[in-house]
Amino acid sequence: MLIRTDHKGSNVCYTAAYSSKHDLMQKIWEMSKERLTTEAIKIEMFLSTDVQGRNACNTALFRGKLSVTQKIWNLAKKRPTTE
Repeated sequence: MLIRTDHKGSNVCYTAAYSSKHDLMQKIWEMSKERLTTEAIKIEMFLSTDVQGRNACNTALFRGKLSVTQKIWNLAKKRPTTE
């Protein structure tokens, strides 16, 4: 789910960040915990880049969406689980 990208290289988290969808970012995190480790989710959600090299946080900051940037920061601070 998180690994899939569109023709621009954007994943679902990137798109949620671009659209300022806090609730969707949280839902993605919760759903992903069922199949991926916390570290794997962080890599897919926060480090994956589009074809121009931008990740979800870059996009949120560029668009002036400080609340989205804060949501990304809060999710990224979550401790890894022991899967």
